[in-house]
Amino acid sequence: MPWKTRTHGSSSQRGQTFYSGEDPKVEARRNAITRRRGGVQGDEFRKLEMKRSVLRPVFERYVDKQDWKAPIDAVVPSRQEANLLADAIEFFHGAEAEVSEIDVAVPIHGGGLVHVPRTAFRVVSEGYV
Repeated sequence: MPWKTRTHGSSSQRGQTFYSGEDPKVEARRNAITRRRGGVQGDEFRKLEMKRSVLRPVFERYVDKQDWKAPIDAVVPSRQEANLLADAIEFFHGAEAEVSEIDVAVPIHGGGLVHVPRTAFRVVSEGYV
């Protein structure tokens, strides 16, 4: 955009440089919003917000409540939730998560464990990087 110097208007604006046709307050507000969004605008920002709204509940279910940056080692009941947790870890921690299938052992009355013919998924990550 071409630059121009305003020489009219209030005395506080005389001699200041603005984008032509652009109100400096609107431009400053737009720049502040863009910085808060990490440089993301428009549809891309809405997609990012939708992804965040889907992943946040899953992430909060398994993250350490005292330190969200701590490593995660969780046993998850379904493959779908394990994949969502892995995506959430990558989104919020910026780290890759390792997903592995495990057998489930259930404690029984009187001590000991019984292996149930069902699998669960273990999700492990290093934490925030």
